[in-house]
Amino acid sequence: MNLGSKGAAYTSVLSSLITFSILLYLYTHGRAKVPLDLKYFKFHPYILVEIFKVALPNFLDDAIWSFSMSFINVILIGTMGAIGPILYSVSNKIRTLLNAPIKGYGRGLMSVKGHLFGAEQFDKLEEMYNYVLKISVSLHLS
Repeated sequence: MNLGSKGAAYTSVLSSLITFSILLYLYTHGRAKVPLDLKYFKFHPYILVEIFKVALPNFLDDAIWSFSMSFINVILIGTMGAIGPILYSVSNKIRTLLNAPIKGYGRGLMSVKGHLFGAEQFDKLEEMYNYVLKISVSLHLS
């Protein structure tokens, strides 16, 4: 449609509006499984502190990444022009796609090791860890 980056922004907003509309429809027509009522919301400062403790490392990681990306984009635009950030973005998407199986094995390992740890099956825990490590390294090297 020849809208360029403006079109990407429009589609992002449109997809969010469609999702919101569907969720609002499901909730207002009684199809939601979780009722939203103020009686279920209780303010406890210690819960906010715990959420902050868990979220802070991820927030700092994202903030540092965003800050450094602004410098990388300036360098890419200065050396390659407008195509620089696009090529960098595409290469990151390809890298993410290639690393997806390794991340999948890692996430699967997290849930299985939690189960094995809870069941106190430590011998299987080490075996599972070594198995996933071998698969991940072989995928990474291939």
